[in-house]
Amino acid sequence: MFPIINLAVFTALCGITGYISFQVSSSANPPFGATNQTSTRYSRVSDSGSWPEYSVDIFSRISFAWMDDLIVLATSRPLLASDLWNLDEHDKGEYIYSKFSRNAYVKGSLLKLLIRLNYKILAYEYGISLIDHVFIFGGPFFINAILKAIESPNVEFFDVLKPVMGLLVASLLRTTCESQLYWVNRRIDVRIRASLVGAIYMKGLKRMQPIASHSSDPRKEYDSYADGAVSNLMSADTDKILACFRQSHYLLSVPFLLILCCGLLVSSVGWAGTIAGMLSLSLAVPVTKTVGKMIKKHRKELMQKTDERVSKLNEILNGIRTIKLFAWESHFRNEVDAARSTELESLESYLNSNMLTQLIWRCSPLLASGVTFLVRAWVSSDGEYVDAATAFTVLAMYNNVLRYPLFVIPKLAISVMELNVSLGRIEGFFMEPDLERVSQNLSNIVRNGSISDPSESIDCGFSDKASFNFGGTEAPILKDLDFMFPKGKLTSIFGKSGTGKSSLLLALLGEMKTLNGRVITPANVPQPNGKNHPVSYVSQTPYLINSTIKENILFGNPYISERYSQVLFACALIPDLESLPGGDSALVGERGSTLSGGQRQRICLARAVYATSKVILMDDVLSAVDANTADHILKNCLLKCGKGELMEERTRVLVTHAIDKCLPVSDYVCIMGSHERVGKVVATGSVEEVMDMAKKSSNIQDALNAAFGSEFLCQRPGGKIAAQGSSAVSVPQNASITPKPKTKPPKEDLSSGKPSLDAYKFYLSSAGGLHSGIMFLVSIIVAYSFGFLHDYFLKLWSDKSKTPNQESAGSSLILYSGSVVLAILALYARFRYQVYFSARASKTIYEMTFSRLLQAPLSFFDSTPSGKIMNRFGKDTQVLDQEVSSSIGETVQQFVHGITVATMISFASPVLILFAIPIGILYVPIAKKFMSITRSLKRLESSTRSPVYSAFGETLSGAVTIRAFGKTEQHLSHLLKTVDANHAAFLPLWGANRWLAFRVESVGALVAFGTGLSIAFAATGKTGSVFGSRIDPGWAGLVLNYAGMFTDVLTWLVRNSAQMEMTMTSVERLQEYTHLDQESCAVAPDFQIPESWPSPASIVFENLAIKYTRDAPFALDLPGIVEIRPGESIGIVGRTGSGKSTLGMSFMRFVEYSRGTILIDGFDCSRIPLRDLREKIVIIPQDPFLFRGTVRSNLDPTSAFTDAELQEALAFVSREELEIRQPLEFDSPISENGANLSGGQKQILSLARGVLRKLKKSRGAGGQGGLIVMDESTASLDNDSDKWMQSTIQRMINGGDENPCGPKWTCVMIAHRLKSVLDLDRVLVLSEGKIIQDGNPRQLLKMGDGPFWQLCRYAGETASNN
Repeated sequence: MFPIINLAVFTALCGITGYISFQVSSSANPPFGATNQTSTRYSRVSDSGSWPEYSVDIFSRISFAWMDDLIVLATSRPLLASDLWNLDEHDKGEYIYSKFSRNAYVKGSLLKLLIRLNYKILAYEYGISLIDHVFIFGGPFFINAILKAIESPNVEFFDVLKPVMGLLVASLLRTTCESQLYWVNRRIDVRIRASLVGAIYMKGLKRMQPIASHSSDPRKEYDSYADGAVSNLMSADTDKILACFRQSHYLLSVPFLLILCCGLLVSSVGWAGTIAGMLSLSLAVPVTKTVGKMIKKHRKELMQKTDERVSKLNEILNGIRTIKLFAWESHFRNEVDAARSTELESLESYLNSNMLTQLIWRCSPLLASGVTFLVRAWVSSDGEYVDAATAFTVLAMYNNVLRYPLFVIPKLAISVMELNVSLGRIEGFFMEPDLERVSQNLSNIVRNGSISDPSESIDCGFSDKASFNFGGTEAPILKDLDFMFPKGKLTSIFGKSGTGKSSLLLALLGEMKTLNGRVITPANVPQPNGKNHPVSYVSQTPYLINSTIKENILFGNPYISERYSQVLFACALIPDLESLPGGDSALVGERGSTLSGGQRQRICLARAVYATSKVILMDDVLSAVDANTADHILKNCLLKCGKGELMEERTRVLVTHAIDKCLPVSDYVCIMGSHERVGKVVATGSVEEVMDMAKKSSNIQDALNAAFGSEFLCQRPGGKIAAQGSSAVSVPQNASITPKPKTKPPKEDLSSGKPSLDAYKFYLSSAGGLHSGIMFLVSIIVAYSFGFLHDYFLKLWSDKSKTPNQESAGSSLILYSGSVVLAILALYARFRYQVYFSARASKTIYEMTFSRLLQAPLSFFDSTPSGKIMNRFGKDTQVLDQEVSSSIGETVQQFVHGITVATMISFASPVLILFAIPIGILYVPIAKKFMSITRSLKRLESSTRSPVYSAFGETLSGAVTIRAFGKTEQHLSHLLKTVDANHAAFLPLWGANRWLAFRVESVGALVAFGTGLSIAFAATGKTGSVFGSRIDPGWAGLVLNYAGMFTDVLTWLVRNSAQMEMTMTSVERLQEYTHLDQESCAVAPDFQIPESWPSPASIVFENLAIKYTRDAPFALDLPGIVEIRPGESIGIVGRTGSGKSTLGMSFMRFVEYSRGTILIDGFDCSRIPLRDLREKIVIIPQDPFLFRGTVRSNLDPTSAFTDAELQEALAFVSREELEIRQPLEFDSPISENGANLSGGQKQILSLARGVLRKLKKSRGAGGQGGLIVMDESTASLDNDSDKWMQSTIQRMINGGDENPCGPKWTCVMIAHRLKSVLDLDRVLVLSEGKIIQDGNPRQLLKMGDGPFWQLCRYAGETASNN
């Protein structure tokens, strides 16, 4: 009869599990004969796209059944971002940040502010946590009741059944509470992260840019927040704060749990055993405290080292073009490798500290239970015996309950310490000085508390002898400014390079610190709703967002077709857009990498003109365009100020060196000079007024001579070009571009399916290969085995209570004590090897990926957003360093644990082996569904994280432009939307996690219930088992303990497997970078170039053609043979976008030749190793990029030159008049990209780099010749400095016996200032990548109407040079 009852119970359990399985899988598996319409039904999981959680019934919310639709879709195909739901309004970034920003931040209040803003949801979380912790005691309490019942000789079946039913109910209630607890926990993550990211972003937009400083400078702390470090605040430090909030509910629930636990222990083992056990546990507190201090110290060191590496990497990505031009890859790789080595040292110390916390967590229950039993045996009247009920109740308490706070307390302590570090870093950033709100006399604007239309009332200028600097020192950079710009007029600012012209514009924008006086500007005047910002700004270095040309021009303003067409024509963009694939929908690339310098500058100008601002500030916008284009821009853009035209009633302030073009047409002139490295305005007024001043003042005369050159000190030309241009030229009716197919922005790779086997092989080989992997596996199995032996010896000891024998009890006690020690030692060995395993893999993988990255072609960096690369070497590297090995180890351990638990349960009752069939039917589809959705959502979460980093880095580089246009709120809104997109994947990812936990833990509860029923039957002797007629209480206790773990085993096996896949995704993403295309360095075995190459540097272009992409038109097409003779100086001229820079860069093979080749001294450039090629050809690039450091480190990063040689090169190119902001000395500090230097100073240092290369080549090769390529090398210099620099360049090129630069070299010079090529031997005129004219420049001028003559006519050079 009783076997029949057992079978009936078994059948009922099968029915229950089958029903739940059907409910789980029915939506994915339509009934037979039904049509699966997944493709239509799930084209979007919700027609409205709204968050579904709050529109379902209570059971669906508890069981997370509202996730079913998304899970089913994920099993049918990989998820797309469009499949995800929109966030609930209260979880959206704009709502969250708006609440945060309404509260004023004061020093040290960040934590309080975050708590105050989220106190309701935090209180809800804490309440659920307390309830959940009550149900944690269900396991030990009901196990004790079951074992007590079994020990009774007259036990009845229903006496055991009642606590078994209690065990089931307690498990299910705990599952429900725990699922809700951790779900609310992740929602808190979303809200705090949105607050912090938004706040850090806005601070980055508001703060005064950090200045470069010497190490002794007290502002060094401010200087530490470089762009890379700020990005780290948003990622790593924010994550640490989230981790602490995630665990904060333990502060309340853990003490509550400990009180309840002590009460249950007292009832089981008495006061003595409880006190002894708790005292042994308390030993973990000081140890944990000490370890926590170590972790805090090592964590802070690790973050500092990571900041250094990330900042260096960020700078390398920004300056990659310069690094490749000078073949500095090896040096910068060594720098990053050195930073990585120190980071890995800190990482190993940090992981070892964390290992100690893991060891404390795992070993404390073993030690405490051992001490408890020993003391209980010592003081008990039973002597050295312990009964099964007591033994396994206490074991369950320590393993399943007290292990919990032991696990939590160290982690919480570590998390609080890391919170303090991260809060300190973020608050330190928040306390950096903000840009000052500039003074603005609003008396004519503000009426009755509102602002009227500012078009007729906003002034622009300086008063009260205003002085400014960039902070950090009291020495002014600009001094005694006291003048106003005339409204609605064109003001041109002239002056020598380095006199502070760009700084004057920055002062108008409020970007400088006001030392005294006032700046009067509309830049910070609040605007009424619907009014556009009153200022537009064009920086000297073009700032473009990584989007389309059209979006860069509109810059968030509404699209007006007619105005847009006018602006395209006015800025001479229509021919460029017609030639670009996609037209104005073409992507500009990272930092405008797909465009020429002139195109970038004109797009920025178009942005400023398109905006309806009343003041336009322009910094040297004509320097990067050819003379023809510059003339077009002047006539059809800057001077179009008639009724209804683009510049009507708009105040235009133009910093320029194009004096010959701009002086005659300016309404107002500002002349700047310098005295003792302080910029001053020496004269202001109309052209006639300034000329009259010059006649009366020698100081003004000297400043004019320096700024203009003597040929400009003449009568103002009669008639204005503006009058001629504005009436003669009108916008053609077809001033728009032909619509072309839109190009799509590059997206983060989203490979479908789980990480490939190659990723696992790659990680294993990086960690030392198969041998290392086997050792790691063995260490896990051995550590687990000793833990199991500890439990088994406890069972043997409890068995002795039935047959008292002093000798056998003593031996059992010794075995038990020995098992505790062995288990602790095995755990230590396992964790120590895991740290070694992880560190070795991290070191190898990073070296491989970074080395491949530096050798990638420049086209990769042009087409790949830096945020995507930073994500690989930031977040993915952090995962590699800290999570991969632990996730693998935990997965393997849970697998071993699962096998052990299943064996123990089956051993207790063989009939439960059959129960495994419906469990498998239920468990396998649940696991598969979870793995599918987790895989998709993790990839989406990773891919949507990159745009957050990209948007952040993009903003930091263009903060001045964004502030000037008043677009901070718009850019913040864009960032918060990218954060929302990331959270739209993050929340469902954790919803799926809870979906799994609820179902698997419910299955685990049924398994424990089935085990309890089997034990109930066996204990009453009414059914057979492997134990004979009755189950032994010791075995029953051991089996029930392991059955209680079955829920955790099921949950954590799937969860750890998913976590392992998630972390391996980071490994796979890093592995992708080991397969990057590399710059071609192949050389024939017998191919060598002489040490003196190139000498004498004869050049032959053989049928050369270059295109940037396979389907693009040729950017350079030189059919036939084009020769350049040794020692010949060649000028390359042409309209913007004509292929000049492409020709110059063709020597460096930035793009492999599509056809033909270049021969230099008979050697094929396509076969020469790139390092030799780029080291031996001297290049002075168009964009002078400077690295953070000193003048010395920028001139000679590889330490290849002596101080004397550096001094010689610097003296060769320097002029004292250019050193306004700071003198160019060896140890002068330089900020990122030379932010603390003028444009002229940057180009001087760029020229000095070229001089050093020529010195090295000339002296190292026995005085032989060479090749120098100069690309727009003096574009940012004034006319006088340009003349001086041109003479310096000529001395550099021509050389001579007494010239430090050696003999004459072959020179290829790309120039927009046509005066610089008039004295060269030849000139090549390019158009659309082809040579359309070739000859001596002066002879070409004498020939009359021709391409070169036309260019010179627009530049005003024909009259003076014919």
